[in-house]
Amino acid sequence: MADRRPSIIGRIIKKPVIALLTLVLAVFIVAFVGNFYLVQQSSKQSDIYLSYANQLKVLSQQISKDAIAAAEGQLAIFPVLAENQSTFEAQLTVLRKGDVLKGVPASNAEAMAELNKIASLWTTASSQIDVILTNRDSLVSLRDVTGDLAITMSAIQQENNKVVAGMLRLNLPANQIALAQRQNLLIERMSRNVDKVVEVGATSNLIGNFERDSENFTKVLQGLSNGDRDLILAAVKDNTIQASLTKVEELFRTVSARMNEITTRSDDVLKVKLASQSLFLGSGEFINLFDRLTPKYNDTSMTVSYTHLRAHET
Repeated sequence: MADRRPSIIGRIIKKPVIALLTLVLAVFIVAFVGNFYLVQQSSKQSDIYLSYANQLKVLSQQISKDAIAAAEGQLAIFPVLAENQSTFEAQLTVLRKGDVLKGVPASNAEAMAELNKIASLWTTASSQIDVILTNRDSLVSLRDVTGDLAITMSAIQQENNKVVAGMLRLNLPANQIALAQRQNLLIERMSRNVDKVVEVGATSNLIGNFERDSENFTKVLQGLSNGDRDLILAAVKDNTIQASLTKVEELFRTVSARMNEITTRSDDVLKVKLASQSLFLGSGEFINLFDRLTPKYNDTSMTVSYTHLRAHET
């Protein structure tokens, strides 16, 4: 005759207390496994958040350094600056809006409060980066023009030295020699004005100074070549000196043309310099904001674990 004793499960079911304890144990195991999974997922997300936040912190400082280098005319840094701008924008977007492909949701509300401040600061910084990148050609042009102008100014001084030496050799009047020597001082002063225009922009004062020196230089040059009663200058008849004066006149014509180009480009370059300075000054605020952001992600996994444990306890 077959054994009709109830199975183990059957015996448990017939004993309410054991059945209840078994159910509680099963629920606890499921809750534990579920909580463990959630904690692991949360920890993984926190690692991604922290990785991005730390990368952005470093990137914000690198961008400020790149901006300074770009303003100094280091052309190789421009594509690097553009790439860093794009990377910063992309990673900040992940922290704020999440990434479906990576399974990363948007940051929690507590972190989002700090991210909104970072995003606001980044909007300003990104626009300043755009100013730098947009005016790259002006920076290149100004660097080339000022380099050429420096060479031309030096050539004028060298040629003018020949004029002075020839006048001394001919034992011409001292007042004429003094005016010829003064030409080199005017060239030096115009060169300094060019440097200041490049540094701070084409202010009316700097342009006025350059134009006055240019007019005085031209007047003396013409007086040495053709004579000038007001300056008490007699035309120099020596062929060698006249050849040098003609050379000086040709070179100086290019100075005036170059100065007009410098004036046009200098305002754009000044924008680049101001933008780079602003980025450098704002880099410290980025550090402060990211230092306040990272603790929000360190607490994420603990918050999730504690919340789910409390939910199962109740």
